[in-house]
Amino acid sequence: MSTDLLTSLLALAAAAQFAAGTLLSRRGLDRMDSVSGAVLTVGCATLIYVAVAPFTVPSDAWFSPAVLIFAAVGVVRPSISTILALEGNRRLGPTVSATVASVSPLLAVAGGVLFLAEQLTWPVLAGTLGVVAGVAVLSWQGRGACRAVGRCGHWPCPSARA
Repeated sequence: MSTDLLTSLLALAAAAQFAAGTLLSRRGLDRMDSVSGAVLTVGCATLIYVAVAPFTVPSDAWFSPAVLIFAAVGVVRPSISTILALEGNRRLGPTVSATVASVSPLLAVAGGVLFLAEQLTWPVLAGTLGVVAGVAVLSWQGRGACRAVGRCGHWPCPSARA
């Protein structure tokens, strides 16, 4: 199997896991608030990682400067982002919240260009704009109204003032 195919399959598997988690968590949100759900989600993942870390992380990695970077990332994502994602899922439902979350490539591309000096190529720009256009199309209902506004009033559109 080629490296490109394996990479694509891994990305697809990650997307499938994200979708499954979004759908399943919506069921849980019928019975529990977002913060409690996030604490349980991140807590269970933490227990699994603590159990496997001695077998998967080389001992010298614990003394790397990257430990602080990954610790900071752990505070923001999964902790804070899980709470926000669950609350969005509770308010908007899995379809709209996952669609809105798909603008993350736009933010990642902008951050890569601004902070990591990555090159913005035409294929990356086209793909990113395609994702953003897809979110806009799925959110648009017509005549200045967005679907999310009609459902809960949390999407910034001109119709939100009407």
